[in-house]
Amino acid sequence: MFLPSYNFLIEAKHSNHVWSIDFAFDEIENGKKIKIMPICDVFSRFCIGIKIDNSICANSIIEILESYFFKYDKPEIIRTDNGPEFRSRKFRMFLERNRIKQEFIPKGSPWENGNIESFIGKLREKCLNMHEFSSINEAREIIENYSKFYKNQGPYSSLGGKFPL
Repeated sequence: MFLPSYNFLIEAKHSNHVWSIDFAFDEIENGKKIKIMPICDVFSRFCIGIKIDNSICANSIIEILESYFFKYDKPEIIRTDNGPEFRSRKFRMFLERNRIKQEFIPKGSPWENGNIESFIGKLREKCLNMHEFSSINEAREIIENYSKFYKNQGPYSSLGGKFPL
């Protein structure tokens, strides 16, 4: 039997060990696209934060991460897909300066980043699909409120009946 070869991802051992970042997309009533970037702690399943804007570049990601480092400290590893924002020289240099390892999920393997994919799936089902946003500000408010709700909902069976940290 043929088995594909994988670079196995590191298993999160504690909070702040591995953070995961990905993007979801939606639009407001006028058809303008919005980009949604949740950041989750893989071990605790805690949604560290969420950024909503029309576009999110490497500079924006760096700015957001710096604010979360101040609040939650730095993770050892940041797991991402292979998007250009995460492969940019600026982003890689930022991680290097902060002594954070970057871990890419294999191309075409979103299940390798299941924690954040699960969050995005719930966000889409319980928030994005239920609202038609009239503006980016309304989208921010509703999505950020959902994120706060998600942080406090539970308990999670996958966490042994505990709430995310």
